[in-house]
Amino acid sequence: MMAWMMDPPGQVAPESTSEPNRGVSVLIEFRHPNREVGAGEGGGTDLISVPEAARRIGLHADTLYRLCRTGRFSPAIQIGSRWRVSVPKLERYLHGDDDLA
Repeated sequence: MMAWMMDPPGQVAPESTSEPNRGVSVLIEFRHPNREVGAGEGGGTDLISVPEAARRIGLHADTLYRLCRTGRFSPAIQIGSRWRVSVPKLERYLHGDDDLA
């Protein structure tokens, strides 16, 4: 995951009182601690949200959440109180591969 962070222009750095910054922007990459650089397909993440999975397969998100809760959608995993969908398992599920273990 990549994110842009920017210091507001005119803000003075705590260690320097001489001159305000001019609006510095920095690109930060957040990585999962157990994931190697370049892992995954296309450098993306292996987990997506239920609404994103529903959009990809043409279902309403509420329908997919219901299938997750009842255990009828095997590519979904629950992390805490949130549901995520494994992209590789979703692709196998959509292609009719019954061996999702």
